[in-house]
Amino acid sequence: MRTHISDPSYLPDSMTVVPVIVSFDKCGNMLPLYIGVHGESFKVLSSVQKNDFQFQKFHCRVQDHNVIRHVDLTYHPRESFWTIPKLRWGCD
Repeated sequence: MRTHISDPSYLPDSMTVVPVIVSFDKCGNMLPLYIGVHGESFKVLSSVQKNDFQFQKFHCRVQDHNVIRHVDLTYHPRESFWTIPKLRWGCD
């Protein structure tokens, strides 16, 4: 999993690169399972995929201990990395 990108101008200041564990269904669609934020892993309870021209976007429900958070997760296939909007999550 990439944590650095080849062209830093590709990543807006409002986004954070995160590691994501995914699975694939029998049709080859990605299913996010876990998102890493600040060294912790958070389970994705459900996700809805919305593709656009350049990205694969997922609106996810994520379990953060006893709190359910809604997180917009984006996969950037040209650079092979995942981002989330900068969050007020933990020490952000």
